[in-house]
Amino acid sequence: MTDTPITTHLNFPALTSHERYIQRIRDLASTGSPDSDALLTEGGTLFAQLKAVNRATNVATRDHKQRTAEARQAMDHTHLGLQNLMYERRHFEKEIEKCRQFASIYQDIPLYSLDEFMSLAPQEARTDDALQNDHQLMLNRLSFELVERQRLDEGKKRLVAERDNLLKESREQQAKLDVINSQIERLSKAGMEAQSKVTELVPVDATEAEPKTDHMMDIAPEQPATPPPAVNEE
Repeated sequence: MTDTPITTHLNFPALTSHERYIQRIRDLASTGSPDSDALLTEGGTLFAQLKAVNRATNVATRDHKQRTAEARQAMDHTHLGLQNLMYERRHFEKEIEKCRQFASIYQDIPLYSLDEFMSLAPQEARTDDALQNDHQLMLNRLSFELVERQRLDEGKKRLVAERDNLLKESREQQAKLDVINSQIERLSKAGMEAQSKVTELVPVDATEAEPKTDHMMDIAPEQPATPPPAVNEE
């Protein structure tokens, strides 16, 4: 940025008078007029006017310096604001690039296809406006996917609870069967022990005859054969 020289903006209205008074004083000094009083009077007047012009010049200089400082301060403030805007722009550009390169999880999970979404999703999720906006369509598909997965998860939890209840009942029934089997084994063992004691107490002949008697009792007596009917020879 090229700075414009400040002197080009300065406007001293008394500058010409200032130079004219100085030239007049020089002329009076060079002429050597014999009237010294008139010379002193005119010289004093010229010096007074020269001082007035000098004061006006100083006031104008201070005024222009003040305005220059204010303009520079405003320019610095504007430049700082421009730097901040450029910094924010670079920051936003980086964030936009990060968002473009962001790999979301929905890119790796299976979603309902567009045809399935069109046939299964509610009507408010597949309006014409949503179908024409790719971003809104993807949001609606993700929302529908979330609702469906929650519904399926609830069904899974319900089935798991039913399975656990069935397993619990099965374990309870198995425990009852184990108790019954142990009781049967104890009864069988007690019966075998009782039979062994009875065998020791009862004589061998009686024990052998008893089964035969029981065997004979189990066999039903045979019925006599029915005679055939008499044949008439006439």
